[in-house]
Amino acid sequence: MNGISIPIPGMFQFIFVFLLAVFSSHCVAASDARPYLQDLQKLAQANNLATSPTWLNLLHYKRHPLTRKLRSLADDKSFFAAPDGNTNPQSELNATLASFFEIVAETPTVQSTQCRHIARFHWLQEQLKFDARMPLAQCDRYQAWRTAINPQGLTLIYASAYLNSPASMYGHTMFRVDQKDQRPNTETLAYTLSYAADGDANDGISFALKGLNGMYPGLFSSTPYYLRVREYSDLENRDIWEYKLDLSPSEIEMVLRHAWELGTVRFDYYFFDENCSYHILSLLDVARPSLQLTDQFVWHTIPIETVKAALAIPGLVQHIRYRPSQLSLLRARSDKLSAQQIALAKNLALGTQPLATLDQHTASASESAEVMEFTDLYLSYQEVLGVIEHKETEQRLHALRLARSTYPVIPIHTPEMPSTRPDQGHSSGRLSVGYGQQGQQSFMEIGFRPALHDLLDPELGYARGAQIEFADVTARIVGADHIQIERLNFINIASLSPRNTLYRPKSWRARWALERVETDVGKVVTNSLSGSAGMTWDVTPQALAYGFMDLRAEYVPAFEQRASLGAGATVGALWDIHPGWRIITNLSVMQNSHASIGVQRTYSVASRWVISPDYALTVQADHLSAARNTDTVTMQVRRYF
Repeated sequence: MNGISIPIPGMFQFIFVFLLAVFSSHCVAASDARPYLQDLQKLAQANNLATSPTWLNLLHYKRHPLTRKLRSLADDKSFFAAPDGNTNPQSELNATLASFFEIVAETPTVQSTQCRHIARFHWLQEQLKFDARMPLAQCDRYQAWRTAINPQGLTLIYASAYLNSPASMYGHTMFRVDQKDQRPNTETLAYTLSYAADGDANDGISFALKGLNGMYPGLFSSTPYYLRVREYSDLENRDIWEYKLDLSPSEIEMVLRHAWELGTVRFDYYFFDENCSYHILSLLDVARPSLQLTDQFVWHTIPIETVKAALAIPGLVQHIRYRPSQLSLLRARSDKLSAQQIALAKNLALGTQPLATLDQHTASASESAEVMEFTDLYLSYQEVLGVIEHKETEQRLHALRLARSTYPVIPIHTPEMPSTRPDQGHSSGRLSVGYGQQGQQSFMEIGFRPALHDLLDPELGYARGAQIEFADVTARIVGADHIQIERLNFINIASLSPRNTLYRPKSWRARWALERVETDVGKVVTNSLSGSAGMTWDVTPQALAYGFMDLRAEYVPAFEQRASLGAGATVGALWDIHPGWRIITNLSVMQNSHASIGVQRTYSVASRWVISPDYALTVQADHLSAARNTDTVTMQVRRYF
């Protein structure tokens, strides 16, 4: 028999020697690693690394606002190396160091701890100066991801509020990772770092209730910026603001490493505090612990307030850029066209007028070019709204652009940056103190609202006709010693979206509140839920008129028949005499099923004057015609903080 042969006893001897050698090598490696690990753990403890701000930020440790106990906000066991790692920073650091010695073959679903917790590894390596006794993992998956991102800078992105989605009522923040050699016309190809609830925002009220109670997992993700622009700017008509940050290369690297290790980690998502903006700020706190940005948001986190916090750090924001939404672009260009030109463009876009007849309705080739430019934008917008199917849009755009190429080049009007940015609007918190008279009885009034904005607040920096309030409470002091809660708005939202020739949105209102209501037996406490649907029109550039159909359901504990249903209507107007002075008038009628409440007719007029960026004065007069007629006049001083 040709070849090499091994006698059977010799074969067993060979296998035994081989296994002994392998086992011995592992024992030697383990014996080498164990004392080195112990040395590293002792050195880390001697240097108090477990209490370092960077380590606490990397593990997202925060003290509970009530119990003051330290715990991690991460709700995923895989994020921790120690069984008690979510509450014990020292135990977690020791276990993390031990896990670094475990190197495994990397697959699409498996990584060594050095790669899975890559930010921790590099920071501890810098602090403890690992030597050759520490085995090193390759981390090919991370390197491939980082190469694709090709980072050079970081930009904080703020997408303005979108009231028609519970997930976006406050606005949204994220990061854009700017690429090397990036130009303005290629920046939409960059990637974003974002944190959001893993749920369906189309669930409406269910989505909001789950988000309020932390019933959705919150996850980090990385997607191309152009997809975000399409979602926010094109589909939801949200203006985007870009805040270029001044970070060092090492700080940008730390953000990316920490974002990588958070990629599959679950956090319980809460709309009020642990939301998109809070955890986006946590990436900056890891990169530069001295910022302490998340420490400013204990009870609630409003996205625009996090932008203000970043702007308050000297030198952190280098440059601010405005990216108008598709609707803002349409409005800006329509301002330069006559009503006849707009109507012509709409007809061309919708196919009700042949493109060949365009020159018959214009005075020059330049005017035809302006109409075609607007038609192009309007046609694309109609596709986004779902009015025109994609295939039909493509056919019309092809014919339109082919014809447009034969006309002269003209300057394209784009909207200028608004005079007041969202970060320059009033603060979301509000404290109000007032004096009033109801009938023959006078009272003092104190109000507190943590968030965010109502129609009587200064509008600069906020969307016109938008209102969103949470936990707005008002107490009255009657006489010398009687104080009572007059009203508690759990949620109070209004969207007065004006209709015009380009855009025909619906206006709506929603409110859930505890309040005192006039009845034929006096004031009683009710738990009410109300909603309205209607329309709003631009009367002048400074005035809106609106009308609503209203529904209301009430629970009245004081009545034997505790439920009451109501239906009615409201008409009103909002007039800005100048930016600091607004008047709102309302007339409403509500027919209630409960006889003790009956028909309620309310007439009100309210006026607001802006005293300074942080103060406003309001005066409101109401006449209620119901079981008992009531007249109320209230004057308030509002302080924003």
